[in-house]
Amino acid sequence: MIDLVLDVLSGPPLAADEVAAFEVTTFGDTVNLMGIKCTTAQSNHVDAHMSMPYCVAATLIDGEMTPRQLLKERPRDPRVHELASRVRATEDPAMTSAFPNEWPARIVIRLRSEEAIERRIDKVASLQSSASHAMQAAAWIRKTGLTFHAVCSTLPFPQSNRST
Repeated sequence: MIDLVLDVLSGPPLAADEVAAFEVTTFGDTVNLMGIKCTTAQSNHVDAHMSMPYCVAATLIDGEMTPRQLLKERPRDPRVHELASRVRATEDPAMTSAFPNEWPARIVIRLRSEEAIERRIDKVASLQSSASHAMQAAAWIRKTGLTFHAVCSTLPFPQSNRST
């Protein structure tokens, strides 16, 4: 979903207050594990990390999804949770059948102007070799003795092209 949000943000500017509703359609595991988890400004950073509505909203507002959006301070912003309250996730049985060979997702951002912005992805390219990359990263972390936080601060996380 985050890749789709970033793709939208690479186009014309989109302010959070323009969004009337944000619909996510994807496979069942994602909906059940992350799609229904709501957060508030009192939620901790772990809850925020595991909430699709929070992650979508933080990405829309900040123009990126990096460790900064998941640090303890960021989930305290009530604007993120207000936007997250407009995110709804539903399962598509066809997408569930395609999983795990594909990781399909579709987003529809419904604007207050009644315009709709849609994006869809069926195969997430970065996941094709993610197991190999994860094993390589874990070996490197063990070898260097760095902490998870230190490693994340050096990674090139995706960002939109807009200035924030």
